[in-house]
Amino acid sequence: MQSCYTLLMLLHRLRASLATDRLANCYHLLYEPSPESEIADAERLTEELRHGVQTLGRSLKSDVIFEGVGGMGREIEGAYLAAFPGSSEI
Repeated sequence: MQSCYTLLMLLHRLRASLATDRLANCYHLLYEPSPESEIADAERLTEELRHGVQTLGRSLKSDVIFEGVGGMGREIEGAYLAAFPGSSEI
């Protein structure tokens, strides 16, 4: 669960940097960043973070037989839908 929230926080930071044109704040997250490719790199990282959260959320949802994990899966799904409002459920 903490790993999902970590990915979501990185996503939030990346989106904030994109919105304010301060991608230099996230250069440590990008692979070989350069001013020419920083937007494409940030968009690629956004999709990778989205996929990571989605995969972890699906994993938690499939583990509902364990007590308490079902609630965690619902929390992750809620956070995912808040981060990606146009998406359907995980």
